[in-house]
Amino acid sequence: MKRTKTLILSCLITVLIGLGLLFLLLPSKQTSKPITTVKNTDTVVALQPKVVENDTTKDLKVIRDYYSLYLNRADRQNISVHEERRFLTQTLIDKLCYRDGMTYLPLFPLEDNKDLRWSLDDLKIRSVGESWYSIQLYDHKRKRDCNLAFRMVTDKDGQRKIGFAYQYGQATEFSDADIYKKLVKMDEHPKDEIAFLKAFIRSYLSLNLTIDLNAPAYRKYLCEKFVKAGAGVYKSEYSGNYLIDWLDGPNIDYLSSSPVYSIIADKEGEGYFIVPEGAAPYEGYYVKVGKRDGHYYITQYGTTDPYKEPSEDIEPVAVEE
Repeated sequence: MKRTKTLILSCLITVLIGLGLLFLLLPSKQTSKPITTVKNTDTVVALQPKVVENDTTKDLKVIRDYYSLYLNRADRQNISVHEERRFLTQTLIDKLCYRDGMTYLPLFPLEDNKDLRWSLDDLKIRSVGESWYSIQLYDHKRKRDCNLAFRMVTDKDGQRKIGFAYQYGQATEFSDADIYKKLVKMDEHPKDEIAFLKAFIRSYLSLNLTIDLNAPAYRKYLCEKFVKAGAGVYKSEYSGNYLIDWLDGPNIDYLSSSPVYSIIADKEGEGYFIVPEGAAPYEGYYVKVGKRDGHYYITQYGTTDPYKEPSEDIEPVAVEE
């Protein structure tokens, strides 16, 4: 009897030990995010939670590295376009490249190679959402902060770059409502010469107000198809793309506003005054329009002719119409 009790007790102990080991081997309570399943009649597919890549960290590094390029080198004004393309889209380079026709306009003023008014230690970068960044640099010469704004984009090579910028001192409020995500394509079948000039100017102005990565190719297309060689069109030695004297001059501030022009026919009906907003007709430019291959194109450009009189017919033109 005693032997039977001992045997039963041994069996119970063995069962208890086995249950304990089984409990330890069971998987613990799941603490990670649940896996969602999508079911149909044939398969069950497990979907892991999506990992969202944060561009802000990349953007902050790009902006800081861009300013490091200028502020950590003695030859600040001898930076090649190949170096710029690491940080700026070609769309932005084309827009900024109009200063003096060839020299590049950096996103802060550099008066000479020994300009010590800026320091990387004073650079402050703040994300304000929608890929916009507020940039602040302290101007040691004027003893005040200098404010800028950048719109970051993903370039065609997959890299984050600066795609749009407001010039120093002019960035107060900014959002995607102030720029064009897509360039404005030209109406290639206008009813008359004035309609052609309005369509051309409107489309060309949009190239300097957009983050569209296709803007450089469209700039080339507009200049080659609709402007006669030598009629105020030339290639920038810096960017390698086309510029137009009367739409890309240094007096036109694309970095802070959208330019507005007026088109005024002369009294003889031979050409047109292209006049920036706020200027008198003789302070603008004079162009002539012809036809080739079934479409209008600009055949002649120059400063306003003192012997030509403007008519009373004024056609305003801007990107927003």
